[in-house]
Amino acid sequence: MSHRVWFSCLLLCLPFNTRAVESLSFTFAALEFEGFRASEVALRLTWSDPEHLDLTITSGHLDSVFSGQMTQVRVQCQQAVYKVDTIICEHGILTGEHDSLGRIEGDFQFTYRLQQGLLSMSLHTIMPAGGMVDIHFTRNALDWRGMLKMEAIKAQHFQGILALYPYLQGHGLTSGLLDGSVEIAGHADSIDAISAQIKATDLGIDGTNTLEGVTLSAKLMGQREDQGWHIVNEVALQQGAMYLMPGIEVLGDKPGFYLEVQNKPVRIHTDMNWKPGDRIEIADLRIDHPGQMQLRVRAMVAILDKPALSSLDLAVSLPDLAGAYPVYIQPLLLQTNFSDLEVSGAVDLHVDYADGRLNRFVLAMEDVYIDDRKERYSLSGVSANISLTDQADPAESRLQWEGMSLYRLDFGPGDIRLESSGRAIRVVDWQDVGVLDGTLQINNLSLKNVGSADFEVLLDGVLTPVSMQAFTQAMDWPLFSGKLSSVISGLKYSHNSIDIDGDIQVRVFDGDIILRGLRVWDVFSNYSTLATEIEVDRLDLEQLTDTFAFGKIEGSLSGRMERLKLEDWQPVYFEAAFASPDGDDRQHRISQKALENLNQIGGGLSGTLSSGFLKFFPTYSYGRIGFNCRLSNGICELGGVEQTADGFYLLTRGGLLPPWVDVKGTGHSIQWEDLIGGLKRIAKGEVSLE
Repeated sequence: MSHRVWFSCLLLCLPFNTRAVESLSFTFAALEFEGFRASEVALRLTWSDPEHLDLTITSGHLDSVFSGQMTQVRVQCQQAVYKVDTIICEHGILTGEHDSLGRIEGDFQFTYRLQQGLLSMSLHTIMPAGGMVDIHFTRNALDWRGMLKMEAIKAQHFQGILALYPYLQGHGLTSGLLDGSVEIAGHADSIDAISAQIKATDLGIDGTNTLEGVTLSAKLMGQREDQGWHIVNEVALQQGAMYLMPGIEVLGDKPGFYLEVQNKPVRIHTDMNWKPGDRIEIADLRIDHPGQMQLRVRAMVAILDKPALSSLDLAVSLPDLAGAYPVYIQPLLLQTNFSDLEVSGAVDLHVDYADGRLNRFVLAMEDVYIDDRKERYSLSGVSANISLTDQADPAESRLQWEGMSLYRLDFGPGDIRLESSGRAIRVVDWQDVGVLDGTLQINNLSLKNVGSADFEVLLDGVLTPVSMQAFTQAMDWPLFSGKLSSVISGLKYSHNSIDIDGDIQVRVFDGDIILRGLRVWDVFSNYSTLATEIEVDRLDLEQLTDTFAFGKIEGSLSGRMERLKLEDWQPVYFEAAFASPDGDDRQHRISQKALENLNQIGGGLSGTLSSGFLKFFPTYSYGRIGFNCRLSNGICELGGVEQTADGFYLLTRGGLLPPWVDVKGTGHSIQWEDLIGGLKRIAKGEVSLE
């Protein structure tokens, strides 16, 4: 038999002849009522007349599914009305320590009617630190209902509530006042419904998630349904600043979002079904940030082992991209090359995803400008209406822009018409895009498996010759002559990497430079890696050296750079060998200035130009010129056109007309940064030669 039944029997058996018994005392290890459990209970009854008694109840610990936990509870009631199955206390006092509110002392009333199974209690208290709390509780034979009203209660009293949420554990409530009410209904120890209306003023939270000076109002309604909960929530953020980290991982980072509300409130509406341990169904989630973002989401999230998105219907409108980017977009892109942009324009996005498939994707852009603050790329005047569908009937799309740039290269306007079906997009019409004084012609562009982990882009096209003079001028390099062209065959983007099957050919200095097997990893990260092979065929050294302040060298240069690898666009490994080609039909002559500069690299001349008859000759004959470098761990292992026991030759003797000279290298390795620094100084004419 439960303690509740024992206590009910006790009331029925209490004596009515109070002349025989003036007071009674009882102790209980524990008492249980629907929604309540009390331990270390002591009860004292003292009669003043047959229908009135003084009642004192104490409890070491009181636990309620409605009002939380209290200790050192004491209830005193004078002149309580006592009848055969009823006790009514109209003027009681309750004191105790609440786990959230702290010390409580207030007016207390209760009525207990055994035959009807009715318990009714109310408490009105003014908090020692200010504010007011009213608690009302009723229970009948079937269920119970409780209501808590607050007025100007310090938010710090509810510090313990933060520990209930994993992402708020370790946080502290630092400020704020709460007003509002909470109503909870249930049966036995189970909660069946919750409703709340809360207003928080000057709310502050310190921790990974931070709130400062936040004023908000919130409404919550929760109803238990089919072993789960149907929850509707309305929040209006009216003022204040907050930094929130939801804990989700995006592109290898867990982003945080900073939001400051000043003029118009940010409104959040949530309608969801939650089945603990199974799934969360978001029937309707709306966020309205006036002037910056309107968002609507319907989604299903499985939470059996770890959260997994099974379906998503998302619509986002960004009428002011400049305002929305730093708040909602930039935090998601901090580990990419899109983390520091200046943007403007308007964007609308709609995504329909289910069962691992992207069913529909619609992107609209109006007058969008994107400018990378690190001056790597830009887009201007972008207008788009791009639609992706999984249906067999094709959907048409169009993408236009007024201008674009990549590093220092400017591209002309573009107009692309696309067609989508079966979750793939292909180009059906393309306006050739100007690249300096050449054009980029696209023969094929297609996107496959859009919205899945196997998403890929395939591109075939031709870059018609671009003058190296225009190219080097745009790049702010010394002016080159020649042409840059390429047949782009089999360019493929997949899994954040780019591979090019075809060659990239540069016609420059009356020779050819060819890049083969180009591949770039981690394209959209801040730390990309590039690998390629480079072949150089018969560059005219006279044109090459005339471009820089190196001094004149006549002849040709051929060679290869194998296993080239760049990390963060800096070389970390290659094996390079360049030399005069066999059967070179150009004459081999070198100026005194070039010879001295070559000596700066090689470390020694077999002769002194500042004395003797050699100084009277402006140019000299040589046999072959060559240079080898194997770069690894920041060290360049040097070599030349010929090896010797104690070094190597960068320049060998030979040629038709005297005088003949050679340059011998005396070292075997050099720091890569020192070598590049020296070459840059020579190229700029900063090396002083006597």
